[in-house]
Amino acid sequence: MIIPHNIIYSMTEFDDIINVQLLRKKYSEYEQSLSAEHPRRVGTIVKEFIEFIRYIKSYTRSDRLLNLLKEQEKVARRILILGRVKYFLFFLYNTLVNTLIMKLLNLIRILISII
Repeated sequence: MIIPHNIIYSMTEFDDIINVQLLRKKYSEYEQSLSAEHPRRVGTIVKEFIEFIRYIKSYTRSDRLLNLLKEQEKVARRILILGRVKYFLFFLYNTLVNTLIMKLLNLIRILISII
């Protein structure tokens, strides 16, 4: 059986419509989960989102869409970097505070011994 070209073309359009609908649904799920989730869970969601973007980029032919996907990936990576920096800063903060507390305690002990 030979399928006419116009039917194949319309089937391709139908597949594209289905793919676009699935893409919209997935993006709206990410939008909801990123805006509603606890900040500790955001890192996991962003990692999943980056993998999703990479998958889409592998099938994208449009330069405009590819540029948007690259920008989304760039922003998502920045979110992950900030999450990592946050933990480093928290560790640094704790170390500095503990050091200063120990120094203050030593100074208090010195003052007490002098009095």
